[in-house]
Amino acid sequence: LVAVAATAQLAPGRAVAVRHGQVPVFEVVARGGGGGDAAEPTGLRQVFCVGGHSRGVTAASFAQDCVHLAVAARDAEWSVVRTDLRHAEPAEVGRGKAPHGTPFERVALSPFAKRLVGATATGTSIVDVGRGVTLETIPHGHGPSPPTALQYSNDALRVLSAGVDGKLRLWRVEDDDAMAGAL
Repeated sequence: LVAVAATAQLAPGRAVAVRHGQVPVFEVVARGGGGGDAAEPTGLRQVFCVGGHSRGVTAASFAQDCVHLAVAARDAEWSVVRTDLRHAEPAEVGRGKAPHGTPFERVALSPFAKRLVGATATGTSIVDVGRGVTLETIPHGHGPSPPTALQYSNDALRVLSAGVDGKLRLWRVEDDDAMAGAL
């Protein structure tokens, strides 16, 4: 699946996404692939549209399980939905507000969507998806701009951030009951 989150404007007042606060999700259509050959992509087919936000989407990111999708929007809310195709519509599994009412500019989900990391221009926050609460917020260390990229490690113990300052930062994420959410 491919999720498209766009904040760019085609023309004044017209969003690239279907409507403000929505993220279209597409399935890659392919042909071939039999007998050990690689399938050849032939196009995209829109499967559904994830909505639920009142303002434009700032970020979208799949978890490594390829089922959960995190969405952040200018309404300063984030949500996580299940996108597996057994459901007719995406099912929301978590929702909350970004700290201090500042929208997340980037988001990343832990491999099975237990935690979400979101970044603003001033800090990086770790969120418990199931409870919808921010566990901790720290300065992100990339100067006055938010990180340009966030990525969870496969073991969910580290988050990598990249910034316009040209630096990569590797953060250790404590993910047990005693230290839940510590960056």
